[in-house]
Amino acid sequence: MTSKQMIFTASDSLSRKSLESLLSDGMEVRVEVSGDIRRCYLDTFDWRLFQAGMVLEVEVRGGLCVLTWREMGSGQIFLTRTVRKIPQRAADFSNAGMQPKLKQIIGSRLLLAHANLQGSVEKLLLLNRDEKTLMRVELRHDKVLSSSHATYLQLQETIYFFPYRGYEQIFRERQSKIVQKGKLLPVVDDPLLSALAVLDITPGAYTGRPQFSLETGQASIVVLGEILNRYLQIMESNVAGAREGKDPEYLHDFLVAVRRIRCFFFMFAPLFPGNKIKLLDSDLQWVQQEATRIRDLDIYINLFQDFETRVDAVHQKALYSLYSFLQSEKQEKLAQMRVALDSYRYLRLTDSMSSYFRSFSSVGELPAGAAAPIEITASNSIYTIYRELVKAAHNLLPNPKAEKIIALYQTSKRLGYHMEIFSSLFPGKRMRQLQSEQGKLQQCLSQYRDVDLQYRRLRDYLSRMTRTQAMREISLEAMEQLIADRKRERKRARVLVLNQIEQFTRKKIRERFKSMFKLPRKSGGT
Repeated sequence: MTSKQMIFTASDSLSRKSLESLLSDGMEVRVEVSGDIRRCYLDTFDWRLFQAGMVLEVEVRGGLCVLTWREMGSGQIFLTRTVRKIPQRAADFSNAGMQPKLKQIIGSRLLLAHANLQGSVEKLLLLNRDEKTLMRVELRHDKVLSSSHATYLQLQETIYFFPYRGYEQIFRERQSKIVQKGKLLPVVDDPLLSALAVLDITPGAYTGRPQFSLETGQASIVVLGEILNRYLQIMESNVAGAREGKDPEYLHDFLVAVRRIRCFFFMFAPLFPGNKIKLLDSDLQWVQQEATRIRDLDIYINLFQDFETRVDAVHQKALYSLYSFLQSEKQEKLAQMRVALDSYRYLRLTDSMSSYFRSFSSVGELPAGAAAPIEITASNSIYTIYRELVKAAHNLLPNPKAEKIIALYQTSKRLGYHMEIFSSLFPGKRMRQLQSEQGKLQQCLSQYRDVDLQYRRLRDYLSRMTRTQAMREISLEAMEQLIADRKRERKRARVLVLNQIEQFTRKKIRERFKSMFKLPRKSGGT
């Protein structure tokens, strides 16, 4: 038991009076009983704080909110702050220490309220002779609102210790004394987990990047159907959040799922039964185009603070005309995407994909190669894409054009998808080494693609802004500075891409891909 343990449950023999006596040890203990208190836990849709072993809880009293960021289980407190409204993103936290740490964990994800609690608190304040508070202990009596039961369900009473700065030694002494007497027991489950268990919520059940534990020998068409159905589920899980438009990560996960389904359609079309692929892919392409326009705007809105640093101080405020334009564009494109996602065409698409993917589970009359073991199909697809990438890389030189680098980015992206999804079929260590090499190339290509897209889009935005609104001279200058910066950054990114291409296509890596994925001729192909 360490002094980091802050959350306990009481033994049967511990009353409030006996707890007061154990705490006091010659000092005054003052008792305060609160009125009704509301409490909730903040986390992202995909439970990123939970996955990091942290809890962000909010206690609402009157017109103020008390935020406590702590470690799960022990309850060790990282930070406590009083704010006027519940924050929705990491950027809403004014604390200079908390904001970057929180942003590193949740990115731009929206913070949602999980589990609405109501209850009361009994506070025991340990005071010195000058009536200065040295330590606080809270006995929390919480109940959680269960939608299934339409009533509040009582949770186990928990006891929280709050040491005050400068008096940590007193906290350690009192805590150790009470624990050694067997009057306090560390919580078995964090209060967050207890509340979620009552609500029948499984935190962390969702992921936008599923890992597939595939087994060799399975029929390819069956495995492909399972994978495609999983990405369809991710689309369905994120469509409501994407429509709402508040949290860009919903749209991000939605788009990634769409792209991966289309990637499989492109690579494995000859294996799929019937003639539905072209129609489904046409509809998916339409959805992707509608969503990508908003995703790009979300990225530029999120990058705006970085954009400000790319122009001189005189022009930074003048760049806000761009920010207003981006927000206006997003609302317009979001309205258009909502119409698309509410349309019969989208409903028909998801229903058709659902029934089509499920039909793969029963292997009947199928195209040649559909029943082949999945490891053969995976090997062929990975090695085919790798050879395509190497050939395209060689064709870049000596003077690579932006369009060819972007095409290489798309090919590398497809290679990364396939290596990630099928990784469990191949020797782990060797596969991780090749994924690491591909990841280095993909990082450079992504950096180039992002800055190239920014350069092109910003030029387009500037043209449209000058046509649709009266722009001050200083705003034009600010935009031109930003565009010039992106052009310089693109040039630097191109150098990194060429260096990494040379590394990724060297003989050693080519031989590794060949030995891992190239099948002997007698094994046939898909």
